[in-house]
Amino acid sequence: MLGQFGEGAKFLAGGQSLIPLLKLRFANPEHLVDLNFIPGTSFIKEDSGALHFGAMTRHAQIEHSGTAAPSADRSLRPIPAAIGRTL
Repeated sequence: MLGQFGEGAKFLAGGQSLIPLLKLRFANPEHLVDLNFIPGTSFIKEDSGALHFGAMTRHAQIEHSGTAAPSADRSLRPIPAAIGRTL
């Protein structure tokens, strides 16, 4: 899309910091592109025991998904404390 609209384009994807900038007139993009309307970017899939989420998948979709719910063969595993400290 950047190729189509050029560097004057700004992308909207949800919780935005761009909206206040527009209201204060600190940003004046030539084009606004709402990513919510791009097909195939919101999904929850399981493949070989691994879950895959699309870039535009909302937290509520994951929360209410039967696919993403823990099961007997796939449980939620916490991040080890050692890894958590390095993030």
